[in-house]
Amino acid sequence: MNDKVRLSLTQRSQSSLAGVGSDAAQPKTRLLLVEDCTDLADATAEFLRRMGLEVCIAESGKEALETAPAFRPDIIVCDMCLPDMSGVDAARGFRANRETSNAVLAICTAMAVVEIRSIKDELCPHDVDLVISKPITTGQIQKLIGMSAAKTANLPRT
Repeated sequence: MNDKVRLSLTQRSQSSLAGVGSDAAQPKTRLLLVEDCTDLADATAEFLRRMGLEVCIAESGKEALETAPAFRPDIIVCDMCLPDMSGVDAARGFRANRETSNAVLAICTAMAVVEIRSIKDELCPHDVDLVISKPITTGQIQKLIGMSAAKTANLPRT
């Protein structure tokens, strides 16, 4: 019998929002993690939260595209191989949505470096900001945070 407790996306998203507002002077960077492997998603989300990020998890491309506009992520880290669509298709969907079009978008993959080079032609520069390999490292996340800060600084104020 599996004694493991699974949280639905809503429960997981709400738990990631628990600390929001506790430090109004320092808003947290919001990161949408799109990963279909539940254990990897949970472990990665915990790692990201310990880095001070506000994290929302989606386990499919469809779920991510539906969740992202309300969450309004600063950064999206999307698995390349999802059960319902490719990470490239999800990226195009994020770019087409007004609420997510300016997010820093990284495709995450377990592919070897040689395989990543072969798919870069498919990853149009306007679709994806960065391709990162699994497991995700602190350095990769720091780079994404820096890219997000630079994008935010260059956006027109409304």
